Amino acid sequence: MQPASVWFFVLVSALTLGALVATAWSWNWERFKHIRRALALTLTQLMVVLSVAAGINVQQGFLVTWDDVSTALLGDQGANLNVHPLIAPRGDPANQLDPSVNAAEQVAQRTPGKGVVVATSIRGARTGYTLPVRIYLPAAYFDKSQPQRIFPVLEFITGYHGSLEVYQRTLSADRVMDKLIAQGKMPPMVVVVPEQNPHLPADSECVDAVHGDQADTYVSLDVPDVLRQELRVSHDRSQWTLMGYSTGGFCAVNLAIRHADQFSAAVSLSGYFHAVTDKSTGNLYRGDKAIRLANTPTHTINLPRQYPLNFNLISSSGDREGLRGLKEFAPRIKEPDHLTKTIIGKGGHNFGMWRLALPQAFIWVGKHCEHPAQ
Repeated sequence: MQPASVWFFVLVSALTLGALVATAWSWNWERFKHIRRALALTLTQLMVVLSVAAGINVQQGFLVTWDDVSTALLGDQGANLNVHPLIAPRGDPANQLDPSVNAAEQVAQRTPGKGVVVATSIRGARTGYTLPVRIYLPAAYFDKSQPQRIFPVLEFITGYHGSLEVYQRTLSADRVMDKLIAQGKMPPMVVVVPEQNPHLPADSECVDAVHGDQADTYVSLDVPDVLRQELRVSHDRSQWTLMGYSTGGFCAVNLAIRHADQFSAAVSLSGYFHAVTDKSTGNLYRGDKAIRLANTPTHTINLPRQYPLNFNLISSSGDREGLRGLKEFAPRIKEPDHLTKTIIGKGGHNFGMWRLALPQAFIWVGKHCEHPAQ
């Protein structure tokens, strides 16, 4: 019996009901009355909370296996918990990333074969936003024998409320990438993790809201512009990929379709494919159905488009909502677009599953990028 099963929810609910009945039945017993009442009330309240959490978990699939529960309670020994990104000083507006590159190069000299994650910020020319980003520069970026090498780019988008630290600390994605590059399973590439929510705690959904935040413009245009201008990265769309988990998965697919002239591929880890509004997003579209449809991949995927796209849709069998969305969206992807679909047999809508999927997702990205020009 797994924690996301209906039977587990039924069991917890039955135990909760039993605790309530036992508390009421023994309430007036005189022996150790006050201590017993306090313990009974505490146990009953804990069981009520547990039954509510179990019900939510059944619907959302956050913790599907007992390994997921163990990781949530005890932490993941494989997570990069003791690593912090290098914090570089901000550069001038014309050369924003120079201090970051210089600082990263100094670290790379001390750690050969390892990429460097830098914490900095990028000011967008179109939006005027100055938002934090994390940039992973592979070891090859600092190879003196190939100073003109051009690198492909992966733009990685976190979920909501995902901190930018997730890329390095929770997913250990930099270490995964270092290993795959060293093994020759993927080419060295630059990764940028942008803040997609200009005014936290509001969830931007990476869209240009009607009379609101212009998150799409910042993530899809402002950030790539700065990277192309200031780093040795490709200007060819074939070497630019979007990837994200949960809300970030929606962002990756939606933005790739909307900006197919900028990106050639998108990877969705447990993403969804409809424009969403709720308390965390606010009224993003203000009743404008056309703009909402323009940010709904199940609608836009079949609209006329000049450039084809590659999609890698990844979910787990325990993530009911993610699996339902994948099965709805995947059949809509037609030639000349290309689809890779992966269903992982364990895990739910959580970091355990995304860590499991990350190596194959990175390898897929590498195969869909042309080799960097020398």
